Amino acid sequence: MKKKVIFLVLALSFLFGIRPLYASTQLKRLGISPFFKVEDLQAEAIYPIIMKNKEDARLGFIKAGAVNLFHPFMEQLKTAKIDAVQVSPGETFMWMIFKKKKKVFVLNDVEWAGKAPFEGYRFVIEHNNRAYEFIIPSVCFNIALKSVTDIPVKAPVKTEPIKTEPKKEVAKVVEAPKNQPPQCNLTVSPERFLTGTTVMSDASKSVDSDGKIISVTFTIIDSKGSVVEEKVVEEAPFIYKTKMKKAGVHKIQAVVKDDAGDESPVNSCTREVTVLKRGFFVADIGLLQQFDPATFLPIRVGYMHKITEKVAITALVGGAPLLNGCSDNPATIADIMLSYYPAPRFFLSAGHGMWHTTFKTRADFILNTGYQLTDNPNGPNFSIYLEGRSAYDEFDNISELGRFGGGIRAHF
Repeated sequence: MKKKVIFLVLALSFLFGIRPLYASTQLKRLGISPFFKVEDLQAEAIYPIIMKNKEDARLGFIKAGAVNLFHPFMEQLKTAKIDAVQVSPGETFMWMIFKKKKKVFVLNDVEWAGKAPFEGYRFVIEHNNRAYEFIIPSVCFNIALKSVTDIPVKAPVKTEPIKTEPKKEVAKVVEAPKNQPPQCNLTVSPERFLTGTTVMSDASKSVDSDGKIISVTFTIIDSKGSVVEEKVVEEAPFIYKTKMKKAGVHKIQAVVKDDAGDESPVNSCTREVTVLKRGFFVADIGLLQQFDPATFLPIRVGYMHKITEKVAITALVGGAPLLNGCSDNPATIADIMLSYYPAPRFFLSAGHGMWHTTFKTRADFILNTGYQLTDNPNGPNFSIYLEGRSAYDEFDNISELGRFGGGIRAHF
């Protein structure tokens, strides 16, 4: 009986103590993770502060899923009417942008659950016939969207009937057509390239059916969702060229704006590009067989530099312990090879090497071919290879003194 009572108490505690999944996040303190630290915030300082932190603010709007709102937000904030307000416990926000350890975060469905009201500033931004109400708390300068409401469409003004004798006519009121947002068209070239290569983003074929395009905003976003670069182009043909310095898979977005202030949807114009590292540290291990006989275990480390996407140069140093055989002893190796990629992962290499033992120092000619098993832009990647090498002065006896084998290579 006692066990049943304990179980019933625990079950009821869990049932009534668990928080619903749909409940909003309750915020009880402000200032712990501020977007920007400021003392004695005044209304006239809001726009300069956001301009100073424009990139972080834009990243917050992207993470909140409101990137199309960012440009009207910045433009209208210059002249917006900003009022001092108090926010009472229980009031809610759709989302709030804040920083933690210099990184931008967004909290959705927020409820102020503090013991007392907090002071802040309120302003409204209008976009696409909607009014967006923002609150900025004085203590932390977090950017919070409180509400979104539709702006009532003004009824057309009716004119008085035109009185004529003997016939009466009523003037017709023609309602102005609603502005149509522009349509974005984006091409990116090239789509796969090495770091340091210039990439061209072309939005020149974007159109606006009832007006003209006045600007295109190009945004480059990395695989973590961070904004790498942003550029507003305000002159036709709306082409943006830039050099990509960071390897990885990036997204290039274009937002087209027309002369009525409407913008194309941000997700309608997104292209993906792959930026490859130009240089890698490499390490390989394999087996080489000499038919006189001897078996070696070559272990090398070095560096590969891609001159182009199809041509690379690799320098390696290491050693080749003797596994069996008595005609030679452990060797010291120093190799340099030029590689050609006829296909993205398949390579052919040739080069010059040194093979030094206590018996002899050989100047080797090297042939190497292989296949890259993985294709990560930032690495690591792994390849398998086959290799043959022989001293230049031993070509006539290559069947006995040549060394042939293969192995696996890692690129970091």
